[in-house]
Amino acid sequence: MTHLYPADIDLESDDVNLQDICATEWAAYKQALDSVIDLDAAGFIADNCWHPVARLDEAVVALLCASWHAGVRAAQAASTGSGFAVPLTSCPRCGGQGHLWDEQWIRVVGAKPATCWGCDGRGVVGSAGIG
Repeated sequence: MTHLYPADIDLESDDVNLQDICATEWAAYKQALDSVIDLDAAGFIADNCWHPVARLDEAVVALLCASWHAGVRAAQAASTGSGFAVPLTSCPRCGGQGHLWDEQWIRVVGAKPATCWGCDGRGVVGSAGIG
């Protein structure tokens, strides 16, 4: 079934359903997520949605939404010939993880974790609230 959005729709409004715009990828993600949940369905249900997999699902959906909005802003900037500011970037030291393992961003079994000194454990660097 094809869903047509009007030409004048605000692409950053709640009227845009991102799971339909990326329907194939969304279905693949949700089916893979269900496979992971099946590995410990009882534990997942018992954790009352605070299971790490539920937190990962929330983060993935937030990333999808943020990516869409960033793409809309980039397309708008490109069409007007202007730029746009990105007030926060992923920490180049830890790659956004907020931790280092034996001073490396790659997690290795047995390595000692430590808070990233580049971002103080936030995973991002820059000045929030600008832009």
